[in-house]
Amino acid sequence: MDGDGGQLSQITEFSSAIPDWFPSGDRLIFNSDSRLEPNDTPDLYAMNLDGSDLVEIIDVDEVADFAGHVSPDGSQVVFNSTRSGVAHVYVADIDGGNLIQLTEGEQSRLGSDISPDGAWILYYAYSAGDQVDLYKMRLDGSEKTQLTDLPGAKYDGAWSPDGERITFVYVQQQFPVLYLMNADGSNLVQISPEGMAIISPSWH
Repeated sequence: MDGDGGQLSQITEFSSAIPDWFPSGDRLIFNSDSRLEPNDTPDLYAMNLDGSDLVEIIDVDEVADFAGHVSPDGSQVVFNSTRSGVAHVYVADIDGGNLIQLTEGEQSRLGSDISPDGAWILYYAYSAGDQVDLYKMRLDGSEKTQLTDLPGAKYDGAWSPDGERITFVYVQQQFPVLYLMNADGSNLVQISPEGMAIISPSWH
């Protein structure tokens, strides 16, 4: 739809979720379980905005591949997958080749938002108890850096267009609230009021 909510149009006729833009702005990546595999698990697809040129990028039976993000140069896709038993972050060429697992461990690592300069991946990791913290790493999995260390869960991180700041959702009490911080984890500030449930922030 248009930015003001007009010209709403449906572009898929099957189960589709977590869409994201190609850098060109004329194509989408998303996950779908439309092929009805044995366990009905999602796979990664790409298509034009009018629904044409539908291509399956990543597909492994009985494995969930989801939440894909395309690198700024359009050459790679970063996504989450359960192929190692729990969800981790992976990167592959845009055609699905050269797949590499970037995170490890018995606890899930999720989220795959790529910084505007294509240098960093933002993700979140579960630790002991209910604590979930935000991290960043290079696209090759190096320089893993913890950005938050607070009680509760931090997730849905999103880079600012200039790559200097990060917004994220923080759940510690009853309602999830929106926070803002510098890309190195400093200057943490709450920017949404208490009592307003916030999910899936994005920048304009």
